[in-house]
Amino acid sequence: MKHFARWQPAELAIMRTTYPVGGYKAVAALLPHRSLDTIRMRAMKMGLRSQRRSRAA
Repeated sequence: MKHFARWQPAELAIMRTTYPVGGYKAVAALLPHRSLDTIRMRAMKMGLRSQRRSRAA
């Protein structure tokens, strides 16, 4: 069984500030120990949406 590290308050703060403006790749650059899938799943769980998606439309 894999061990999953708990999200620390500082990591959650990075998610709240960075994900909406930079998306999951920007968060991954700041949290290299977290996988892209993990970041996307946590963002969904937190109810975060990236503004980058809406710019393409």
